[in-house]
Amino acid sequence: KVTLPANQKRSGFLGHASILARYAHAADTSPTRRGVFLSNFLLCNEIPPPPPGVNTVFPPFDPDKPQTKKQFLEEIHHKVSDNCISCHAQMDPYGYPLESYDGIGRYRTVDENGLTIDPSGEVADLGAFADVKEMGQLMHDDQRTMNCIVSNLFRQAMGHNETKGERPAITSLNKSFEESGFKLQDAIVDIVASPAFTYVGDPK
Repeated sequence: KVTLPANQKRSGFLGHASILARYAHAADTSPTRRGVFLSNFLLCNEIPPPPPGVNTVFPPFDPDKPQTKKQFLEEIHHKVSDNCISCHAQMDPYGYPLESYDGIGRYRTVDENGLTIDPSGEVADLGAFADVKEMGQLMHDDQRTMNCIVSNLFRQAMGHNETKGERPAITSLNKSFEESGFKLQDAIVDIVASPAFTYVGDPK
């Protein structure tokens, strides 16, 4: 184990280079990609794909108007249609605090343009936070997160999304997960020991 500097404010696996690099671009960060991951896989708030024909190419940065990635994306999404901002409001705010880490997960306080990074934000139904550590704590304390983790583990183990008949099993697993103090190892064992697991078939 490695004790990381407290000033980096890393919060669990949200501060792991593996996650930060996986959901970034090859040579740059991506608040949107990181935000989609958190929204989809920690809150089970599935973000729909962009509509057909949408232009996903960003305009070039204006060197005469330096902006952080947060400022740049917020300005773009507020200029375009309401359809864009309605979805991006559900993912980008989760990614902005992670701007404190570059594309390979190194801690930083200024971005590639030398501008000070603002890791604070607010997400509807979650709350306000000053940095990634506070956001991670809010997600930890949100029951949706723990339920979503169990659901994703169950889906992975079963090879398909849960059916109506499997929902009681997930409810029971959620209860056991909470009683264990949210220990992932215990949750995995409980899933394998669940009667539902005896019916696992080919992945669908």
